[in-house]
Amino acid sequence: MSSTCDRRKYLLSLHKMVVGLDESKVGVDEEQHYEDSSSDECDTPAGVLSSKFDKTDLSINTNPLPHGKYTLIGIDIDTTGRRLIDEIVQISAFTPDKQYAQYIMPLMNLNPAARQRHQVRVITVGFFRMLKSMQTYQVTNSSSTAEDAVKVEGDKTTENAENSEEDNAQKESEKKEGADVAAPATSTSSASRPLTEEDREKMCTVLCEYASPISNEISELDEQEKILVRQNSLRPVFLLYFKTTIYHRVKAVTYRRVLAESGHDYESLRQLWQEKKREGMEATINEISELKEDERTELVELLDCHYDPDKQAFKPI
Repeated sequence: MSSTCDRRKYLLSLHKMVVGLDESKVGVDEEQHYEDSSSDECDTPAGVLSSKFDKTDLSINTNPLPHGKYTLIGIDIDTTGRRLIDEIVQISAFTPDKQYAQYIMPLMNLNPAARQRHQVRVITVGFFRMLKSMQTYQVTNSSSTAEDAVKVEGDKTTENAENSEEDNAQKESEKKEGADVAAPATSTSSASRPLTEEDREKMCTVLCEYASPISNEISELDEQEKILVRQNSLRPVFLLYFKTTIYHRVKAVTYRRVLAESGHDYESLRQLWQEKKREGMEATINEISELKEDERTELVELLDCHYDPDKQAFKPI
């Protein structure tokens, strides 16, 4: 997936895949359909993601799920690069008697930080690129795109549903034949007891307090995309910072991020300077509590020098 728009499609595809796995065993009474909203800015290169979307505040959930029958989906998307084209994406689904897990091949080779964090690296064998685990030293199951993985698993789900009666009968006979052999191994290797009906109800009650519908995730991605567009528009302001050391590049990324999260882009800041000059810029930047005092001073000086044609560009020290 090369953009935030692809991530929205990925969420919807993953939801359909997991619901399909569930429907092959039990019927679903109600099904919610979510429309995939399009955006003209999906192909915009993405900068560093906003940190406020990387943290989940479990203490506040203004829209908890009402009680009902749900298919719960856990999603964790971590971006490892400046542009959203080299993510680590793993699609997985777990049921009491079946599990599925598969990585999506990143388009670019992973940087050292990403390799260390996810414990996987990209290797090349002949003309093929593969993901190799740094813990087991084995090649992981991977697919070129999320759509391919969802399509393959969807086909498997349909096939399993058609042959469910025959498979269930065969499994029952196998269970009876191997019950005496499996019982001792199960008692010694199992570290947790099976959940009772009361435990399941308690777990669902807790999950409903913290879980949100997929529509919330899509709305968050839409807001995230707008922030990325504003953030990219500010690149000319920090061009000299990006051409220097890693220290100044990190500062430039932070400045761009906080400005974008505060609702500012290149044109809005230019209009602010034309109307209120440096004083208006100082008043606006001082409202950003995330920055320290010396950082706010540096940012005001940087913006003032950039928008004032009579001044030279501010060079990082």
